[in-house]
Amino acid sequence: MFNFKEGVYFDMYSSFKLKETNNIFQDMLLSSYINTNERFFYQLIGIPENKQEYMNELFIFNKKLESNKNYIKFEDGIPLNNISQLVLEIRNAFKFKDLTQKDFVFDKCFNFSKNFSDKEKKKFIKKNFISICNKWYNDTNKLKAVTFDMVVNFGVKFGTWLNSFYEKLFLVNENIIPKVLFYGDIKEHEIYFLEFLFNCGCDILYVNTEKKDYLKLDQISIKKMFEQQELLPPFPKEEVIIPHETNGLKAQKEVEDMYYSNSDLLKPHQLQKHKLETVPLKFSYEELFSLWNTDGNIRPRI
Repeated sequence: MFNFKEGVYFDMYSSFKLKETNNIFQDMLLSSYINTNERFFYQLIGIPENKQEYMNELFIFNKKLESNKNYIKFEDGIPLNNISQLVLEIRNAFKFKDLTQKDFVFDKCFNFSKNFSDKEKKKFIKKNFISICNKWYNDTNKLKAVTFDMVVNFGVKFGTWLNSFYEKLFLVNENIIPKVLFYGDIKEHEIYFLEFLFNCGCDILYVNTEKKDYLKLDQISIKKMFEQQELLPPFPKEEVIIPHETNGLKAQKEVEDMYYSNSDLLKPHQLQKHKLETVPLKFSYEELFSLWNTDGNIRPRI
């Protein structure tokens, strides 16, 4: 199936490539229409020197995406309803509960998740669903023996997530690229779901102020590291006013640093806010004439 927009033909059901940018907050907002087979998948790890400006950018970015729809933000992981009953039903639907039934399990988990009116779209989504499920199986099987129950649990979890978020991302406005923002710590299954959404045509941004290594995430996205890090703060709820120094104030500070640092010179108005007291000297009548022409001094009280 081919769409046409701004003189560009493209296959909306083909695989997507990573798109690079120097400003993910700006360019992810500008990628509004489906006119390319490139999508953003970025990680922002750590925090820049000016934390307040960074959190303001994140707040404004989220606010603009909320107004554009086709957008989901995950803060405390990806929510999942109780799936125990569904797991039991799918498990009992198979007479032979072994790994030879793996692809049939994934197929059944996909089919319960959503009714697709568009056959081409269903075929495309299903292809990516089965592909990611098999990728999880192959990756996990290298580390430990995968059981039939593990296959059912993963398939049902993925099908439930697809059922929960498909309409919000893909059906609100089909001419706008869906956006996903994930804020905070992420689990392995959630990384697979982000990869699935990217393969389905979503722009993805993962943000964490703590430097944590997610090898799986590094393999499928572009990573930008900031030098500083801190414990993950709550997602910003409002824009913070940030004071900025004028050029005049900066010049004044440079002069003060140059002339008054490590110096006995007094700054203008340095003693303005200090409390001064007059302390009379006690001396003999004979000393009066020798002190008469002596310069006055400000000295600490003893």
